[in-house]
Amino acid sequence: MYRRKLFQIPGGLVFATEPPAIQGIGSFGGFQFELQDLGRNTLQDLDVVAHKMVGAGRQRKDLAALFTSYTANDPQLLVVIDREKAKAMGVPINQVSDTLGVYMGSSYVNDFDFNNRSYRVYVQADTPFRMKAGDLRSYYVRSQNDALVPLENIVSLKETSGPQVINHFNLFRSAEIIGSAAPGYSSSEGLKAMDELAKENMLQGMSYSWSGLALEEIEAAGKAIVIFGLGILVVYLTLSAQYESFALPFIILLAVPMAVLGALGLISLRGLENDVYVQIGLVMLIGLSAKNAILIVEFAEQFARSGAQHRRRCH
Repeated sequence: MYRRKLFQIPGGLVFATEPPAIQGIGSFGGFQFELQDLGRNTLQDLDVVAHKMVGAGRQRKDLAALFTSYTANDPQLLVVIDREKAKAMGVPINQVSDTLGVYMGSSYVNDFDFNNRSYRVYVQADTPFRMKAGDLRSYYVRSQNDALVPLENIVSLKETSGPQVINHFNLFRSAEIIGSAAPGYSSSEGLKAMDELAKENMLQGMSYSWSGLALEEIEAAGKAIVIFGLGILVVYLTLSAQYESFALPFIILLAVPMAVLGALGLISLRGLENDVYVQIGLVMLIGLSAKNAILIVEFAEQFARSGAQHRRRCH
């Protein structure tokens, strides 16, 4: 509802998105899909494919909030320098570009201190004289003969269209698509859906990559079993050093598979996803089950020692 209202605001593209689940990894919640051109297609092709994927994704039930800010047809003004005329008037090309950069943009001059504060000095044309393309007629450029030449005698303006920013990802031109899995679907299902969209809509010579949290999720896929195995090994070695025995830690760790299997069985019966929250809960469950097993084994060992000492006294 909010996205629909925000898109109705004239004069700009406004959209709402969730913050990333982990601060510092990515700029948006959900996934960041990088559509890449490997060098065989135009920027317009990249624009068409990106918006085609966004449109097709909005028709799917497993994706939500797809959006791309990439466009290849924004209206622009192209400044063309007549090099022959500039050479005839004795105006260096770099002088023309520097003049445009200073007047229409800005140029840093120096710093100065005043009242115990430091101020930076920038030079540029005043605001009313750099807001329109026709303001170029008011600018002058200095020639090699130290004469002022009207800039409009050297440059001309042409209307064109193109992308405001040409983004690159892994050295390839790219268009970023952000989005997330729809409610009721896991993040892995959302990534799989984007993979299907890419295969259906990409042109020859295009590829895609992931960034942000999606990249971390893909790189971490399949490593949970290895992490759990290493964790159990570290716990076993720690308990072995504590009890000075290899048998007692093994007895303690026998409680862990039963607890984990019980939890996974209940999750499967209820139809829940084995997501990151479930895995965090499993880690906590392993710790609790190991703690209870340690208490039981410790009590049994103390009871066995006291029984052995009592038998010695009787003898």
